[in-house]
Amino acid sequence: MRAEPHARVLADALPVAAYATDAEGLITFYNEAAATLWGRRPALGEERWSGSWRMWTLDGLRLPHDQCPMAVAIKENRSVRNVQVMAERPDGTFVRFAPLPTPVQDNAGRLLSAVNVLLDMTALSRVSVPSADPQPDRLGLLSHREREVLDGIVAGHSTKLIARGLGISPRTVEVYRRKVMAKLEARGVADLVRLSLGTCAA
Repeated sequence: MRAEPHARVLADALPVAAYATDAEGLITFYNEAAATLWGRRPALGEERWSGSWRMWTLDGLRLPHDQCPMAVAIKENRSVRNVQVMAERPDGTFVRFAPLPTPVQDNAGRLLSAVNVLLDMTALSRVSVPSADPQPDRLGLLSHREREVLDGIVAGHSTKLIARGLGISPRTVEVYRRKVMAKLEARGVADLVRLSLGTCAA
C-alpha cells in the first residue's frame, strides 16, 4: 500500500511517527517523524517489519525484526497493544517507544497491509504529570551527578553520549549507573524509567 499524495501530506504532518507495510511486511511508507525516531531512512519496498536499526526489549534482550510487534500483527492478522520496545539508532542512542501496529483488512478479513504508529515514550517521560497518588521522592537519594546520569539513561542516551555531555569518561558513567541502580533498587532500565515517571510530579 503506497500512500497517495494527499494521504502522504497528512501523514507527514502528524506529530507522531507512522509507517505502513504491505501484507508481506515490506515497508511502503513512513513519515518524517518515523525517520527521526529511527535515526535513519529505510529503503521502501526492501526492508521488512520495522525501520529501526536494532530493537531491544525493556529487559535488555535483542528483539529480532521478525519478532517485533509489527511482525506479530502481520503474521497473526491482529492488532498488538500494551507493548514497549527500545530502538537503537545507528549513532548509538536509544529511544523507548510504544508501537500500535494495526492490520488493514478487506471485507472478508483478509490482510491487505498494515499501519503502525510509534509513540515516543522517552519524550513523554520528560513531561511532568500530576499524580493523584503521590509517591515518596526516591530520587532524593541521588547526588546531583547521579541524577544527571539517570536523566541521560531515561532519555535513551548511550553511555558515550552521556559521558560526552557531562564531560566525564564512559567508565565513570558506568560507575554512576551502578550507584543509581543500587540506591533505587532497580533491576534494569525499565525500573529506572518507572521510578522516574512515578516521581516526576510537580
